[in-house]
Amino acid sequence: MPLVNISILSGKSPEYIKAVGDGVNSAVIETMGFPLDDRYQIIHQLDSDKLQFQGRDGDRVMMHLVMRAGRSNESKQAFYKKVVENLAVNPGIQPENVLITITENHDVDWSFRDGVAQFVVYPDSNINNHKQVTEIAAPIKTSAANIHGQTQKLLLQDYLVGVIVLVLVGLLFWSNRKSGKL
Repeated sequence: MPLVNISILSGKSPEYIKAVGDGVNSAVIETMGFPLDDRYQIIHQLDSDKLQFQGRDGDRVMMHLVMRAGRSNESKQAFYKKVVENLAVNPGIQPENVLITITENHDVDWSFRDGVAQFVVYPDSNINNHKQVTEIAAPIKTSAANIHGQTQKLLLQDYLVGVIVLVLVGLLFWSNRKSGKL
């Protein structure tokens, strides 16, 4: 479910454009665990003077992914590697001519339709039917549950550990004060 902006040189065939889009999409699915039908790509064709990459000539591609936070550094590294492998095979772009950037954001930063942030459900907040919003968000949340569900569990665990530590420190302080050690 990343939104992928891909810039390539102008004048490419439909087959070339499809190969670039497919190569990026298959790398996203394989390395980051996105669902098969989760494809959001914008492919721009630019003249050579408008796709500048440190003076490199020949075929080149620059892409920027925007996605929800939570992917590991390892999965991102695997993604970078898989993209350049895929694009080297088809349509034949050299790995040194592929630039990739990723920006991460939060659940509230996405609206797929109807002016609603589907990852965040706000009951009765200018939304006519809470059930409808929940139904829209359910498949999206389910597809990302393996990653973001773990994050939520960890946050809860961290919170509980923090509360326990705070209680223990308070008890220790109270006990030492009672015994006159403070």
